[in-house]
Amino acid sequence: MFRKSIFFLLFVATCALALPVLAQSDQPDSEVTDNDVNRVAHELFCPTCESLPVDVCPTEVCSDWRAEIRRQLEAGATDEEVLDYFATRYGTGVLANPPAQGLGSFFWIGPILVVVLGLFIFGRQMQKLQADSVDKTNPAQKDASTGDSYRDRIEKELNQ
Repeated sequence: MFRKSIFFLLFVATCALALPVLAQSDQPDSEVTDNDVNRVAHELFCPTCESLPVDVCPTEVCSDWRAEIRRQLEAGATDEEVLDYFATRYGTGVLANPPAQGLGSFFWIGPILVVVLGLFIFGRQMQKLQADSVDKTNPAQKDASTGDSYRDRIEKELNQ
């Protein structure tokens, strides 16, 4: 009898814990919050204002875009699908993070190339400066490397 009451209590406790989960799954998940809309709108730039994300832009155009984002999210579209919609309709210039293809790939790779090229040029200039400073401080070292001694060079200049 004691065993049956324990099993009964465990069953009731399990049902009590599962009830909120079941009740929550009955509610539709299609309710889109302002945070959902702003998350997507932050990834888009205003077409009329310069470098201003849609989520903070006060223009009427951006208000319409936020309404369109809300409609698409309520219809079940993912964030990427909404961004693709705006990119195909208005061009990739409205995206905060343009895709790395075509001219967009230059904007991703270009700064890296500029830094690498700058470091290469800087290294070459440092090598030249170091070689010039060695030549000025010890001219005999340069002449010794060419096979002429410093004394022979002075005598040649004096004889001219």
